Amino acid sequence: MSKNAQVSNRAFMHKIIPYRYCYEEAGMIETENGVYTRTYKISPPDEAVKGSYHSKMTRMQMENILQKLAENFTFEFTIRNCRMDKEEYLSKVMIPEKGNEDAYHHLRTLYNRVLQENCDIGHNNFTREVYLTLAVEADTSDMALEHFVGAEQWLEEVFQSLYGFRIQAMELAERLELLYDIYHPDSGAAKFGSKVDYDGNGFSIKSMQRMKMDTKDTIAPERYECKARDYMRVGSFYARTFFINSIPECVPDSVLLDLASVSSNSILSVHYQSVDQELGFKVAAKMVRENTEVKNIPIRDTVSDRKKHRMQRQERNIREDEDEYFYRTALNLFKQAKAKNQTAIQAAFIITLFAESLEELNRDSSLLYLSASKYVCQIRCLDLQQNEGFQSILPLGNLKVDVRRMFSVEQMATMQPLSIQGIFEKVRTFYGLNAINDNFVFMDRANFPTAMIAGVTGSGKTTSVKREATNTLLSTRDDVVILARHPEEYLAYVEKLHGQMLYGFSPDIFDKDGNYNLNSEKCILQKIFLEAYLTSKVGFHQQRLLPDALQEYYRQAEREAELLCNCDSMNEALIYAKEHPVELQLFVKTLENFRFAADHLSGNHRLVVMGYEKEDELLVNLDYLWNHAVQSKKKNRTVWIFVDSIDELIYSTTCSDYLISLLERAEMLKVPITLVVQDAVHIVTNQKAVIEFDYLLNKIRYFKLLSLGPVERKKFIERLNISQQLIPYFVDRGPGEGILITPSANIAVNDRFEEKDNEFYKLFH
Repeated sequence: MSKNAQVSNRAFMHKIIPYRYCYEEAGMIETENGVYTRTYKISPPDEAVKGSYHSKMTRMQMENILQKLAENFTFEFTIRNCRMDKEEYLSKVMIPEKGNEDAYHHLRTLYNRVLQENCDIGHNNFTREVYLTLAVEADTSDMALEHFVGAEQWLEEVFQSLYGFRIQAMELAERLELLYDIYHPDSGAAKFGSKVDYDGNGFSIKSMQRMKMDTKDTIAPERYECKARDYMRVGSFYARTFFINSIPECVPDSVLLDLASVSSNSILSVHYQSVDQELGFKVAAKMVRENTEVKNIPIRDTVSDRKKHRMQRQERNIREDEDEYFYRTALNLFKQAKAKNQTAIQAAFIITLFAESLEELNRDSSLLYLSASKYVCQIRCLDLQQNEGFQSILPLGNLKVDVRRMFSVEQMATMQPLSIQGIFEKVRTFYGLNAINDNFVFMDRANFPTAMIAGVTGSGKTTSVKREATNTLLSTRDDVVILARHPEEYLAYVEKLHGQMLYGFSPDIFDKDGNYNLNSEKCILQKIFLEAYLTSKVGFHQQRLLPDALQEYYRQAEREAELLCNCDSMNEALIYAKEHPVELQLFVKTLENFRFAADHLSGNHRLVVMGYEKEDELLVNLDYLWNHAVQSKKKNRTVWIFVDSIDELIYSTTCSDYLISLLERAEMLKVPITLVVQDAVHIVTNQKAVIEFDYLLNKIRYFKLLSLGPVERKKFIERLNISQQLIPYFVDRGPGEGILITPSANIAVNDRFEEKDNEFYKLFH
């Protein structure tokens, strides 16, 4: 290359790298004249965080952070995915096999083999980094530095309040290295600073000065081409930059992280700028007013209308374009923000995908569009603005494209740039592949103690129970108990996993631990259980009774439960019933076919399947398992309870009340209870059952919805606010295909593997 070509190339690189000057001691970069920036790396807390993820609490804390930042700075969050060595990645997600020579050692090997065989299907082996860049206008660099230093204490405090996240200011060399890595996406690129290693000690400003180079020379890529309309070349990689054109008001917390996950080599940057609400309101109102044509149309529906010459005001938009939509949306937002006393923010969402080939880039771009449609977001490619878009994703706080949209702080707090859910995940296990981008779906179910699985016949509900139970047995030392309406479906599974089958289990319904009701008197929950027990045992709710007669039965069950709830054993209850036969008519009736044996779980098996035939058996066994789980917690052991199926307990008010009360306590004690709904369509078409079902859904934090029919599907869509784009993923799907819904994420999942010779999946058939 000639000297003139080198000079020309250097001038071009200096032009496309969007900053003016660097300040080594302050770690600042001046992006525009008088605009100074500092970048901070945000890291999760060092120690494990106790408790579980609470979406509302997180949003409130994030809202406080955004409000504080918007009052003092223009700022940018940058989410960067970096490719990780495959073996290193697998070592982090596989279940350790060494030192676990127990009954499940071989199964761990099979589980890990599934991860190894399917790792390359999607973009899995990457690590994620999050940066915050603050920008401030100042007359001098010293004044800017003073502003940044003055904010450091409250910056640390507000992020510490978010479950202990840490924020650390980056030195200039660290910021330059980050920029170098972005401009050199190839993992085989030379190490940062190698161009200016004058004294053999790596990068330094002195080495750079001795070699008559500047900071832009140290980070400039070898190749940077912007010849195409919708992509560019950065080094040996292809890159395409998009922006999010619109985001609906209601989205899950994980929307940004989900969009960033379509590629293991991507950057998503969100630029924030507060808005003068009064000025913004006036401008938006003026633009809407100018684009509104008002006419008075005569009303001629009746003779009276014509006689009185009544008129109707009619408004029509003169132009129907993107600008009109923007101003109307902004006007409504300013009204809402003013009513709620919130700050309005202009935000821009920029995403850049990197790929080694154009084919790979096009494939990842399609996945991005699919992922966005799941949230009803509109993604657009920055056609003819790829260079400006790329400059905008850099952690410099320097937005080069006019793609801002109006949001309230409340709306922006919903879209989390930090992987907050991950800090609560202690044991993440494999749940299948993301049906949209083929990435692994991992989850720590212990964070969502209450769960529900629903689907039509043949959709894989029982298989899902086996999958989740197996994940628990392989990754923890916890116990698993499955209550099965059809225990024969679990015979082969129990044998393969060295478990135990129990039939006709009939414990003493009065023998309860002192902490059975957790922090309150045990008779409180005992009374709720006894009401449900009397209802299910006598079965009056299944009879065709007049409403008044049915209610009288319920009142009788309540009175008898009140009398019996203080009994400590069945023998004591029998003696009391003999002395008060009139007051305990329902209880006496339950003794006609009474069968009682002082059974207890032996504790010799970590997996137990308990079969039941009737509603009252299910209720008694479930209550016994809850008491067993309370006792196990005292010994620092957790019992996972799976109920297959729960339908029978939804058709009576007392059984439903008991179940809801149990779920509330399970959430408090962190005892995972998974309910399987076998016939959801019958429940939602039953006038009484659907009311109880609505109450029950409020207590569930994790849903696995497999293929569902139109009637019951409508109920779940309405109650869980499922987006239209997710609906196809649980309509007429194969076994194991559906969606997972948690407070922080909605995921289309595929756990259907066709290979019949796969030893791991043979466990579940």
